[in-house]
Amino acid sequence: MNIHKIKQLDERTWHIDELNASMYLVAGNESALLIDTAYGAGDIREVVRSLTDLPYRVVITHAHPDHMGGIGLFSDVYMHRADIGVAATTPDSLIRKTAKLLQNYEGELHSLHPGPRYHGIEEGCSFDLGGRILSVCEFPGHTYGSIGLLDEEQGALYSGDSCNPNQLLALPENMAHVLTPGSGFTSVRQYLNTLKKIRNLPAGKIFTGHLNELAFMPADKSLADELIECCIAVLDRQDSRADRKDAGADPSCETLPYGKALFTYNPLHIADDWVIC
Repeated sequence: MNIHKIKQLDERTWHIDELNASMYLVAGNESALLIDTAYGAGDIREVVRSLTDLPYRVVITHAHPDHMGGIGLFSDVYMHRADIGVAATTPDSLIRKTAKLLQNYEGELHSLHPGPRYHGIEEGCSFDLGGRILSVCEFPGHTYGSIGLLDEEQGALYSGDSCNPNQLLALPENMAHVLTPGSGFTSVRQYLNTLKKIRNLPAGKIFTGHLNELAFMPADKSLADELIECCIAVLDRQDSRADRKDAGADPSCETLPYGKALFTYNPLHIADDWVIC
């Protein structure tokens, strides 16, 4: 089974799909950057080496199983400080549960442990690859420590799960077990601020954390606009648990469609800032 599907985006950039989770290899003149490690199925190191012989670093956009599953293959990874504790305490069993539940995958996955050395990054940090610079942008929403990588010269943003058409700020009760306690979503209001920030960045192409959802083509700012409209609609409605009258509804999870976007949120976590685990 060929786990990894590779598409060259330009002379120095590759999209790597693993079980519908997106990774990106971005190369400069002197070094490269691997963005995310998906589930850890197969050996992503071999894939990287088949594409470039440059030294490279590994950065994780957020601490969810389908984006950090391969970190145990590396000695060092870069991640926002707010998500490092989550990554360090995630058990291998959770990665396996997630792969089985979301992708019906029951093959071998690499262990997260022993874990790598974590290097904390935040807004203001950047990766200079030699003739190509990727800047770290903080995008709280899908997790408190979510980040994106902006390649301003190329007009490209690698957004992780901060700007997906299927956007999650909550999980239904029957899926809650696939996240490590502490890997909470922010409020809708805080995520709206992130979307406005994405909307104002100098990037016309948005490479998401699940590019398969867009037929493997980058999004543009219209996706951020649609998600902004979702957030505004939710904030205007100010849903509450008492308002949920539909029989059998999950009281912690509501879904709102708008254009290409499907926005899932917790009706009790709209304008405040407490953590949902």
